[in-house]
Amino acid sequence: MFFARAALRPASHWNVALVLDRRVHMLRDVFVTPSNWRRRYSSKSGKAMLENPILYSRESEDHQNEAKWCLERYGNRLKWTKDESVLDFGCGTGDVSVKILFPYIKDKISSMLCVDMDPKMITFAKKQFKEPKVKFEVFDVGQAENISKISPVDKIFSFFALQWVGDRSTLGANIYQLLKPGGQTFLLLVAKNGLYFVWDEVAKTAKWRPYLTDEIEHLNEYAYSDDPLSLFTEALRNAGVKIEFAEQIQRENVFKSRKLTDELMIQKIRTVDPYVSKIPHELRADYLQDVLTLTKKMVSPKGATDYTGLIVIASRPK
Repeated sequence: MFFARAALRPASHWNVALVLDRRVHMLRDVFVTPSNWRRRYSSKSGKAMLENPILYSRESEDHQNEAKWCLERYGNRLKWTKDESVLDFGCGTGDVSVKILFPYIKDKISSMLCVDMDPKMITFAKKQFKEPKVKFEVFDVGQAENISKISPVDKIFSFFALQWVGDRSTLGANIYQLLKPGGQTFLLLVAKNGLYFVWDEVAKTAKWRPYLTDEIEHLNEYAYSDDPLSLFTEALRNAGVKIEFAEQIQRENVFKSRKLTDELMIQKIRTVDPYVSKIPHELRADYLQDVLTLTKKMVSPKGATDYTGLIVIASRPK
């Protein structure tokens, strides 16, 4: 997903989204669990998976709050009829989908299908949520295969997921194909965040590179672009999708921290780290310590709270 390498910004410009863990006693097994959080990155397919769905769900409150803010601020741009069908791309454990998105649209829809490429996430979501109108299914929105298994819908939503999709052309084509004529999409993705630069640097070190041999140069191309909004919207336009509204936003103090200890910061980093699952279990604590050290050096000694986001509302022409 990346263009030429840009110089790293000063620490004050790129803050790491670190939300300090409030449940230390619930995370004692975090360093011995083989699977942790949402997506683990694979450069060959341009997608990411992190590890443990339980941990992701527990730590999703800030993402929920941000999705709610986004819907309340921009959702009035959507046009609704009655009994519409909805897709949610990259639903993860379903917390944002069911706790935030569904209450916002429940009176307008007949069904909502939430999809994620990670079977562990979908299994967790199915066990966690039993809302009759909401279904969960494994599906990779960044791949061209099996697109026909999903019926076109009236609305497509996605929160904090599409920055992981490496093939923007396929993503744009899939959005076009999965929207009914006249259907709309509402997308929020992360363009810039300090952790992307940290992970890219860690992956190049002699110490950790042997475990990350299949990774591409950058995790998030948008982070290195001078105009990430155009980079994303161009792919949609090229697929035939009409851009109705697009805005780059700078959000500060979104992921608020209560305490700053290395232990809590490491635990929080682990929940979003796309590489840790590729590191041997006995070396993961060492790896995460290196990530934290570099985070403090490159981004902020405190761990940080900000991100640059892309808000896009678009439609398939009738």
